Amino acid sequence: MGIQQPSIFNHFPNKGAILAELFEYDQVIPTERLVAIVAEGGSPACQLYRYVEWQTLWYLEIPFDLRGLREEQLTEPALEAPRRALQRFRRVLNTLVRQGLRQGQFAEDGLDFLFPALNALGFEVTRIVHFAPPRGDHTKLADSAASFVLRATLLDPSTLASVREEAAAIGRPRNLFG
Repeated sequence: MGIQQPSIFNHFPNKGAILAELFEYDQVIPTERLVAIVAEGGSPACQLYRYVEWQTLWYLEIPFDLRGLREEQLTEPALEAPRRALQRFRRVLNTLVRQGLRQGQFAEDGLDFLFPALNALGFEVTRIVHFAPPRGDHTKLADSAASFVLRATLLDPSTLASVREEAAAIGRPRNLFG
């Protein structure tokens, strides 16, 4: 991080507080953004596209590497807020998936893999940023990531263009950092 270890404890009282702050970026803020995107409306496919687009931009912009965080660490008592956020994220994502299934947008195949796929995408984007930072327009990479996830999720992948149009009409999710 470019600072001496004693200096970090001027900002944080202990290692648990550092871990809690990192999980804020990894669990709490993404959950808040998913909830906000769902509240902004659109079809389930549009909401998923917009979330993956936001998530990709989020992990491209975070200045630190979150890949060392593990869900198992959320058992720590000081991590109640991120633990609740993760549970809420899963509930909101599952509701979104069920709506997409009912509306005939999503294929059932592979939807159990959606949550781990989103985690893997965040992990990979973070890896890219720290080992081979992408040049140019990050929105293109975000669109590519969202399109990839949607092609794997849509019952009819040929509807991706209309999902992108719907997302563009609603606009990019606001407030990248919170």
